[in-house]
Amino acid sequence: NENRILPSNTMESPSLHLVIERGLSGGTTIEQQHEVWRDEVATQLIQQRLIRVLSDAAEPFQYAYAEPYYSNHQRMMSAGISFAPDRREQMH
Repeated sequence: NENRILPSNTMESPSLHLVIERGLSGGTTIEQQHEVWRDEVATQLIQQRLIRVLSDAAEPFQYAYAEPYYSNHQRMMSAGISFAPDRREQMH
């Protein structure tokens, strides 16, 4: 969706980031705890895959990450990739 694209200025490295809501934090059941653990494992696998795909493609990048975090009683997952500034024109 173009309304969700935020352009970076010329001083920043070109990058892509996303955030996904995963549910409420503060679960009280074993099943809710298992869901949190599955999300954390999935997030680690996403990060490993991002790094592996970029490395296998010999695509120069500054960083790639995926990590769980909590915000306003919500479980979230964020992920992102940052490329070298000289790759800006190739990213558009």
